[in-house]
Amino acid sequence: MLRDADYTAYELRLPNHEVRTALNSALMAAWHPEGLRVAQPALLLRRMLASADAQALRAHFERLFASIPHDWYRANPIAQYEGYFASVCYSHLASLGVEIIAEDVSNEGQCDLTVKHAGTAWVFEFKVVEGDQGTGEALRQLQAKDYAAKHRGAPGIQRVIEVGVEFSRTRRQIVGWATRGA
Repeated sequence: MLRDADYTAYELRLPNHEVRTALNSALMAAWHPEGLRVAQPALLLRRMLASADAQALRAHFERLFASIPHDWYRANPIAQYEGYFASVCYSHLASLGVEIIAEDVSNEGQCDLTVKHAGTAWVFEFKVVEGDQGTGEALRQLQAKDYAAKHRGAPGIQRVIEVGVEFSRTRRQIVGWATRGA
């Protein structure tokens, strides 16, 4: 406990994951009248990751990028850069509280993003392409550099999924999604 003349702060320690989860659920229900409804999308996304449902994950990200307002791009070249798309994916997945490694370094270079959840390592490479068609280059790079090698057989990892994601510079949407290991 920290105490000042007009301020008291308590530190709460939780013994394990189950207690932490139960407390979070109780607080969400108490602080937000529609807590379960608000938490539902995050729960569904966590289940997609846990069940290795790459197609549902693609559809989820397509909906996410489709919902970004057009005005946010007007007179703004941000959609020309891979970092923009990677940052949107990173921040969206980071909100789930799963383990995330941006610019995951290996002996061959670095992939853009690795997400670990429920015994699965998702290894992502993002590319921005011209036109409306994917080229397959993102997955080719993942395979050529074998960025996923360090996760195969690692403690706690039962499955590795490599995902090459390509975004259209003009459409500002996913135009290529290729997986290996799903």
